[in-house]
Amino acid sequence: MRTIMTSNEVMGEPSTFTMLYATSRFHDANPKAVAAFLQAPEQAIASINADKRAAAQTFIDLKAQACPSPRFWRS
Repeated sequence: MRTIMTSNEVMGEPSTFTMLYATSRFHDANPKAVAAFLQAPEQAIASINADKRAAAQTFIDLKAQACPSPRFWRS
């Protein structure tokens, strides 16, 4: 797999919009990878729903790493 463009490049700013593409050849040759990739969001949502406080703290921690200036985020 390789990235052609990021959603930030397409949208011009950070966004939650996600679109995935794969050739039929890749899809057919890599069923386990495709299945794992498609199951990842379901697992993430289940993890968030299981412990929303921990998920929120993880988001805050990651946001602070990506954008360390306090004017852009609050803890």
